[in-house]
Amino acid sequence: MPRCYLTILNQHASLRLSSNPNGVMLWRDFLCLKWALEEKKLVRVEAKDSERSAMQSFQNKNETLDVYTETLGKMLEHFAQMQAVCEHVNSAKSIEREYYALKSKVSDDGVLDKSLEAKLVQWQAKGRRRYLEARQRKVEAVVVEVDAITLKTMSTKEAGAAKLQALDNKVEEIVKQVRSYLFLVSSIFKLSWGLVLSVAEAKVA
Repeated sequence: MPRCYLTILNQHASLRLSSNPNGVMLWRDFLCLKWALEEKKLVRVEAKDSERSAMQSFQNKNETLDVYTETLGKMLEHFAQMQAVCEHVNSAKSIEREYYALKSKVSDDGVLDKSLEAKLVQWQAKGRRRYLEARQRKVEAVVVEVDAITLKTMSTKEAGAAKLQALDNKVEEIVKQVRSYLFLVSSIFKLSWGLVLSVAEAKVA
């Protein structure tokens, strides 16, 4: 019970003690019990707040899991794009092999014109250079996006871990307070019951 509350109670009781001691004791017991009930209500409210905080933590974990799932989906998509790039490279190599095979055949037949061959080689080199540049830009873009996703995932994970740690500390603090309140309520009930028994014994005597 708060010290100021006990002081007021004792002052009021001392004023009326000479006229009706038993009534003062009963009135004091009544106020003690009433305060104990208020404390019990407060403990229940804090327990509900703790339950609400635990539910919020569960929702935060679900949101973090959704972020991980979305990140995995994007990484799989980028992997598919990189695989498609590799297939384009293999296709270009296959075309190059076919070109050399055709060149060899035409050379054997003596039909291929030297100027046409030079133009064909120049076109192939230009086309291959453009393809490699485009592929390089695409690969760089994919790498940048993957790095950004990885950084975002790490940041989300660290923030989630910090929130969970703070929530665990808050829950532990609430549990300690609840235990302290319960111990205080139990002590008050024991004290009040002893006072009631004393009053009853005094009446019997």
